Amino acid sequence: MSALSGKRILVTGATGFIGGRLVEVLHEQPGAEVRALVHQFKNASLLARYPVQMIAGSLQDADSLDRAMQGCDIVFHLAFGSRGSNAEMRADTVEGARLVCETARRVGVKRLVYTSPFSVYGDAAPGDLTEQAPHRLSGDIYADSKLAAEDVVRASMQQRGLPAVILQPT
Repeated sequence: MSALSGKRILVTGATGFIGGRLVEVLHEQPGAEVRALVHQFKNASLLARYPVQMIAGSLQDADSLDRAMQGCDIVFHLAFGSRGSNAEMRADTVEGARLVCETARRVGVKRLVYTSPFSVYGDAAPGDLTEQAPHRLSGDIYADSKLAAEDVVRASMQQRGLPAVILQPT
């Protein structure tokens, strides 16, 4: 029996590379019920291979986040605001993280897993890099926006008691 059996799981960013693979892996877990928040259905063709409940919405729409998270045990938040100007992408990513955290806490999600890139460490010195290494702005809109969103998630964990973890896969 899978540890995810009987769990309802939401994935934001499910139409992206890592999010799509995560949906595939979660689908293989017996008894897991997987949902995906989908902003543009034209990008969701790969998700259609799986019995995933696709919920129309966006990171900026509190109502759609509420609908998507209702009854969820776990939320994997991978989404990045990838449309518009750099300022719009950053705002969508950071404000989206804030709304995801607020909604998850309000509806009683048991665990939020926020995924951020390894590039939040900037140009690190050669050698081993641990989680205690300082984060650095790099000038890259993706890395810098995800780093700002990490700060939002971290604050929600510390100040509001949100049960969350931040992953930075390499």
